[in-house]
Amino acid sequence: MSESIEHYKQTAEKSYNRSGNVWAENFEGPFFCIEGREYVLNERDGSSLVFDSETEELVSDEKIISAIKAKCEEDWEISCARGKVAEIFSNQNPILARILRIHLEYEGARAGDFYKKNFKCEPYQKDGIDFYEVGHNATHHFYLGIKDGKVYKRSSYYDYNPETHEHIDEERVYEVPADDLGYIGHF
Repeated sequence: MSESIEHYKQTAEKSYNRSGNVWAENFEGPFFCIEGREYVLNERDGSSLVFDSETEELVSDEKIISAIKAKCEEDWEISCARGKVAEIFSNQNPILARILRIHLEYEGARAGDFYKKNFKCEPYQKDGIDFYEVGHNATHHFYLGIKDGKVYKRSSYYDYNPETHEHIDEERVYEVPADDLGYIGHF
């Protein structure tokens, strides 16, 4: 048994003894799907533990642990690349950089996308406000926008009623404090 696996087991044993509830104590963290099974990575007290979400048991398979570590490194690289691209496209505007970062995360932009010749990060313009899509659900699309240093939230709703042949098209735009974007969704 490798030294890292032994360390995992000792740390997990402490967690079991301390909490008496492995789920509450150990299942806080990002989930990963590896080879059709879900695992959770718990990083606490300087240790990284991997648990099988179905069996709630500590994982000791080095292949699974390595795959999760590789995924974490890839995610970190993508996050850093998104931050750099947001900074470049924001023209040194920190508020716009934050909005662009959220937009890039929503779009699922991967690190390689940024190096393509035709990569664009263009806003949707409405009433002179540059809006970037940052989320959606089944009926709405959500945007953050900026104009003259002011930040705006926008939600749009479109539906069609086949019985009445009525088109429903609603939109709401609100100014929000630039330092507190808060919840980005229905408002």
